[in-house]
Amino acid sequence: MAAQEALTLKHPFIKIRPLSQGIKESKRKAQKCAEFLQPYKSRPETTALLARRLVAGALGLQVQVSKEQRDEDRRKFKEAKDRKRLAVKQREAAWSGELENS
Repeated sequence: MAAQEALTLKHPFIKIRPLSQGIKESKRKAQKCAEFLQPYKSRPETTALLARRLVAGALGLQVQVSKEQRDEDRRKFKEAKDRKRLAVKQREAAWSGELENS
């Protein structure tokens, strides 16, 4: 929303246009500063799988978890990994201008 408002501003000393219409140097600089331009990132979803393994390993115990719980934890982990991979792919597509209009 703020970007839309910024594009409508008129100032005699500043030329404002979308990044997609910017010069190569502007695009490169924006890409280098991309991590600072991202919104706040919430904490990722987690499971107790790793914590369980670490604690059990430190105590020298064998982990006693049902097969269903183990499968559920693995499924959640795989889904989270897939979502992260998709987000990275979409971010790279946005910077290279290859976004799909869905």
